[in-house]
Amino acid sequence: MAEAEKFAKKRAPLPDSKKEQARRKVEAAAEKEAEETAKPKEEVEKKLLEQAQAKRNVILFESLEGAPFYRPDLFGPQTRVWINTRHRFYTEVYDGLKNVPRVRASVELLLFTLAAEELTADGDRDVFYKQERKQWSDRLEVLLQLLDRKSPLEEEQSAVDELKEQG
Repeated sequence: MAEAEKFAKKRAPLPDSKKEQARRKVEAAAEKEAEETAKPKEEVEKKLLEQAQAKRNVILFESLEGAPFYRPDLFGPQTRVWINTRHRFYTEVYDGLKNVPRVRASVELLLFTLAAEELTADGDRDVFYKQERKQWSDRLEVLLQLLDRKSPLEEEQSAVDELKEQG
C-alpha cells in the first residue's frame, strides 16, 4: 500500500474530525498501557505512534454478530481494516485464502482501497459509506447463502481433499 501511494491521484485529505478521532485513539491506548505497565504516558504514546508509522496498514480481526464484514479505522497515522470473523466473508472467503497468499493479499488490497475512500469521506459521503458497507455486507451474506445452494462448501472441500489424496 505504501509503495502504491506514489502512483495515486491526490486523494482528499482526511477530515479534521477523523484526524482528531485517530489521535484520541492513540492517546486512550497510551493511557491504558501506561496504567498497566506503570510507564510514562508520553513514552508509551511515542512508542505507539512509532509503531503505527512503521506499519501504516494493518489487518485486524473482531467478532461482531450482525456487523458488516469489515470496517475501516484510523489509529494515529495507521489505517486499520477490521475483518469481522462472525461474517461469512471471513469464514468462507478470507480465511479460506490462508494457503493462497497472493490472492489473500489481493483481497486485503481491495479492503484497503475501500477503507481509504471511506476514511477520507466527510459529511453525507461518510454517512453514505457507512450505510453502503452495511448493505454490501448483507448482500454478500445472501449471495454466499445462494452459492451454498449451487456449490456447498462441504462438497468443495471434499473435492479438494480427494484431489490431494490422488496427487
